[in-house]
This record gives sequence, structure tokens and C-alpha cells, in this order.
Amino acid sequence: AVTEGRPSNIRWSVGGPGPWSVPPAPVFSSPHPQSANDWAVVARTPWDVHAVRRLASGESYEHRRFDGLGWKEGQPIDPLPGRAGYGVFLASDGRDLLLATLADDDRQSVAVSRWRGGTWSPWSVVVDIRAERTYLSGWSEVVDHHVGLIWTEQGPKGLAIVAARVEL
Repeated sequence: AVTEGRPSNIRWSVGGPGPWSVPPAPVFSSPHPQSANDWAVVARTPWDVHAVRRLASGESYEHRRFDGLGWKEGQPIDPLPGRAGYGVFLASDGRDLLLATLADDDRQSVAVSRWRGGTWSPWSVVVDIRAERTYLSGWSEVVDHHVGLIWTEQGPKGLAIVAARVEL
């Protein structure tokens, strides 16, 4: 059953000067209940849109690509034990993609994978100072080949919003 905040898929439709395409169709090939925070979509070009979601297992990711007509399987993403419900973020400069999430390791690291030339890189840690992190997001506009990531973090005076500038 789908409950508020735990969708099993996202749906798409194409708009234009005429009516929307009907009916709206699912992006991912099969339903998997997940947190509303565990998927992201970004357009590399108007005819190359990427969607990624973390599956309920917490370490597997599904990548789909829109080619202007419909959604197809994307390239595989290496597994990474991630913090389910704590955010998946995508950004693009029109050529490359950056995927970011919070790793489920003892440091709750901020980890990224980059899509270049049609393949995803192995995950790399961009912030590994030990902290209790939650709710990763970011600014998808690329400036000087960098994007901004933000998350909440437990600090000595309570919850704080923290950011990092990451190279795409």
C-alpha cells in the first residue's frame, strides 16, 4: 500500500502547446515503496532526463533515462549502503551528472558518484567528518563546475544546516 510520504513510483507526462500526454505513466519499471526523499530527477538536455531512486534495501539504486519519447533503463550505479529517507540529490551541467547521498557508515559521510561518458563512477566521500547528518539536498545549478550540497547536522547547540561545495 502506498502511504503519504512513501510513494512506490513517480509518474510522468509530456506537456506542450497542446494537451498533456495521457495517461501519466510510471518512470520506474516496477513499484518499490520508498521515502519521498529517496529519488531525484535532473535534465541533462531536454531530450536526456535522468531519474535515480534508492530502493528500499537502502544500498541499491535504480537509474532511468528519458529520451524525449519514454523512460528506459539507465546505466547501473554501484551499491552504497545509504541512509534511507535522508536524501538523494542529482545535478547536471548539461554534460555530466552528480549523484549525492548520505552513506550509512560510522561517519555518516556525504558520498557522490559522477556520471561521465555514460557510466557512473565508484562512490567517493566528499565530507567524512563524523556527525549525525540527515536530509541531504542541494542547489542543482552548476557554478564554475561545482554544485552546493546542504543537509542538517546535529551540533552542540542543536540542529544546524550545513553546506559543502562539491566539484561536478
